[in-house]
Amino acid sequence: MKKRNLLYILPLIFTVGCEPEFDDVNLTRSNGNADFTRTVAIGNSLTAGYQGNALSREGQENSIPEILAKQFALAGGGEFKSPYFTGEAGERGAGISEISLGLLTPSLALLSGTDCNGISSIGPRYNGKKYPTGDNFNSIASQGPFNNVGVPGARLIHINFPGYGSSQGNPYFERFAASPTQTMLEHAISINPTFFTLWIGNNDVLGYATSGGEEGGDSITDAGTFAALYNQTVSALVADSAKGAIANIPDITSIPFFNTVPANAIPISGVNVALLNAAYANYNAGLDTVVAQNPAFAPEAELRKIRFSIGANYMLVTDPTLTDLSGSGLPNYRQLKAGELVTLTLPQDSLKCAGWGTRVPVPGQYILLSHEIDKISNAVTSYNTVIENAAKANGLALVDANKRMKELQSGINFNGTTYTATFVTGGAFSLDGVHPNSRGYAIIANLFIDAINETYGSNVSQVNANAYPTIE
Repeated sequence: MKKRNLLYILPLIFTVGCEPEFDDVNLTRSNGNADFTRTVAIGNSLTAGYQGNALSREGQENSIPEILAKQFALAGGGEFKSPYFTGEAGERGAGISEISLGLLTPSLALLSGTDCNGISSIGPRYNGKKYPTGDNFNSIASQGPFNNVGVPGARLIHINFPGYGSSQGNPYFERFAASPTQTMLEHAISINPTFFTLWIGNNDVLGYATSGGEEGGDSITDAGTFAALYNQTVSALVADSAKGAIANIPDITSIPFFNTVPANAIPISGVNVALLNAAYANYNAGLDTVVAQNPAFAPEAELRKIRFSIGANYMLVTDPTLTDLSGSGLPNYRQLKAGELVTLTLPQDSLKCAGWGTRVPVPGQYILLSHEIDKISNAVTSYNTVIENAAKANGLALVDANKRMKELQSGINFNGTTYTATFVTGGAFSLDGVHPNSRGYAIIANLFIDAINETYGSNVSQVNANAYPTIE
């Protein structure tokens, strides 16, 4: 899963109050038709417990599989082992954005900072400098096999990819793989699971989205390839009659990473409006000339015209799908429109002091244009159809994570506390805007529990999501 340093600064207003107590009235627990004796969880960063752009011991301990394992233990579940980080990595978090340089990135924290205009605010920043990898990624394979086979960065293809646990693969999996050629699936099956959870496929579209679509260099997994690989994985997991729960893919546009910075985030005063509009007068006139020569071009010309007004304005961008008018000296400029998205990683100082979005187009890796959003939406819909069909064909519990994430947009209530998808203050997401925080993971764990109970007639108790930490 690709990440970039979060530079978005968000002024915060905090309110502190007493949280309601949680009464667990479900005192009788049973496994129904499920057998939780040996459970295994397969997935990516969402399964590992990733938060705040890194994986820490606290995140691992509050991961969905760990939460479920504790509840399964009350219904006959056995031992559950996770590949915990210890020492500095466990305490500060191990993000691997610069691991090739021998450095680990700590988890994000809410810290004060000053912008290019000298204005201070609180926002997500790294708590301290990056630190040497040291022995934090030494092999712990001798302590395995592990029940939590959640590997940050894993796509569906990596589950059956020999070498993913090698020095040429993924350092998170290399750390606990039994051998350099062992696959994630082989590691999971090595414990002979009686029950499994599978949440994979997010990164098959998320990397494309977080890196700005076409400009980012990441690709969306082909729908046919996804279907073949997913069904192959599920078939292997149920081969020895194991039961399980599989989760679908949330619409990425429902997470704070894409809905915090608005497309019309640039406030402009009267004097600056006049100056900017004068600067684009020749560009707009050039478009009128093209229309005079080709009246059918009028709708596109209208889309491309740059017009600023007093107040909030849509950002200036380059759209590669527009007609190439370079021969007429006209760039492929236009302003964003309603429904198009800006990533949380957009450098705010570049908007405030470098003219991004007004004098300079916002680089493509920080925006999602409508045609890119359509590609993402179509892929998610296709993936989720495959996952739903796999659940029906194999009698597995289907966890509708997509629906739950959409519900967060308007807010969900748990025992008197409301959670939303609002960045920082919504209470459910970590500071990277992509991964849930511990409470968010607990909310999703309860969704797994509901699906498992409904499918297998079990009576596993939910957890008190309000008792888990919020900002890591």
